Amino acid sequence: LQFDDVPSGPFFNPYHRFWFSKGFLVGPPPLMPFVPSSGGHLLEFVPPVLSNSSANGISGDTAQIGMGKLASSPCFQFEFLGMNLGCYSDSAVPNQLCVFTFTGYRWDASQAKETEAVSQEAWVNACNKSSDCPLTSFSALGFTGLSSILVTLHISGRPQVWWADDLRVGWTKNDCATASCRRQTQPEASQLHAGPTWFWTPSGLRILSSSRINPHLLG
Repeated sequence: LQFDDVPSGPFFNPYHRFWFSKGFLVGPPPLMPFVPSSGGHLLEFVPPVLSNSSANGISGDTAQIGMGKLASSPCFQFEFLGMNLGCYSDSAVPNQLCVFTFTGYRWDASQAKETEAVSQEAWVNACNKSSDCPLTSFSALGFTGLSSILVTLHISGRPQVWWADDLRVGWTKNDCATASCRRQTQPEASQLHAGPTWFWTPSGLRILSSSRINPHLLG
């Protein structure tokens, strides 16, 4: 998933069947320290806890990417292979490290809910420049048969904004019956999370202007 086929600005769900939790936007917004690893767009995630926003049922420092209402469907189990990551720190400490934690969830039919299946950390050097920072490639191991993934980032124990591009995912099952099941399931209409969209600047978070929202995507 490269995010180059959608306009920059607020994030509309679903995107290629995947649902993204509150806090995501498509860049580049007015200011962004990282450059896309492919194409002209990338993701930015502003943890709701930093903007005092509701996280809609998950921890305020956590991003969720998954199947949404289709989480229980075996047709929509997916593999997470990795993504390119970036984090920013204005700290004068050289080689400041960002700690990403990825947690994969699978649907447990016996409990009728998602349960944790696999977890992996990624340590990424922070960028302390306001522009032209490269993203760092991360490869996930054992993230198979998933219904969603959760992502958290902490720098010195505190949640921070992060960036990503080239989210590498694939369907777990690709036999004819499963592919037919996916085709027969109609995608839901595009929608936005309620509330303003926040974005990063070197001087702090700001709210994205409503003029950046494309009205036709809400039709």
